[in-house]
Amino acid sequence: MAGKKGTFIQKEWAELAVFFFIILLPAISSSFHSLFFKQQGFDYASLYSPWGFFNQIQASIPLGIFSAFLLVYGDHDPSYLSFSSHKLSTIKQIMAGVGLWFAYYLFFTLWDVVAALAQIHVPHINFHSTIPLPQETLLNGAFALVNGISEEIMRVYLLAQIGKLTTRRWAVILLTAILISSYHSYQGGFTLIAFLIANIFLSYFYLSSRSLLALCIWHILADFSHPTALGGWNVLSESIGGSFIIGTSWIFGHLGIKI
Repeated sequence: MAGKKGTFIQKEWAELAVFFFIILLPAISSSFHSLFFKQQGFDYASLYSPWGFFNQIQASIPLGIFSAFLLVYGDHDPSYLSFSSHKLSTIKQIMAGVGLWFAYYLFFTLWDVVAALAQIHVPHINFHSTIPLPQETLLNGAFALVNGISEEIMRVYLLAQIGKLTTRRWAVILLTAILISSYHSYQGGFTLIAFLIANIFLSYFYLSSRSLLALCIWHILADFSHPTALGGWNVLSESIGGSFIIGTSWIFGHLGIKI
């Protein structure tokens, strides 16, 4: 029995190692390269050319495809393979996804305020300084759809796989959050901390709800919520962020803190 158990553990670690070196390590390397050699952070503008769009998509798709393959053909709990949760109705999962996006938006708005107060430089990651063209928004939407689904399937796989290596729930959540956050270093160390906090919460949410649908919805909305030509979207986004900043400024003013 001891020999079989040892072989099982080695097999599980080996699968995770293969996933890390084939899928995650190239993404981490590219992220660090963007941070240290492009000065302005990740070049999202490259998404708006056919070739740049292709490069973005082909970098994102393997995250989901390989994760889905390992989930289907691995020895995993079948509940991990369901797109929709059995615990929540579909409408509640949709509402949870939108709510997660809203909370995510506010969290990073707050993080930007903290960075400004602490005079911490955050790399520029906007697509454009002006509103993109409609065709650019279409490409952005397609990328958001593919990337949002791919990365969240990968999150589910990592939670399932690491969960087979340790029974400690918080260890599973933390390790998964670290791995997912690791290739976002192009946005700077301070923002990387924010990603880690957000991914800890999102991974905890999934283990509690088992709603992959909600995760995909928030992620698609988050990726799409950069400058866009879609009518009304910028107004909505700016209203959310603007209201938060006005409220924060008012509170800080009463506390004697200047922004």
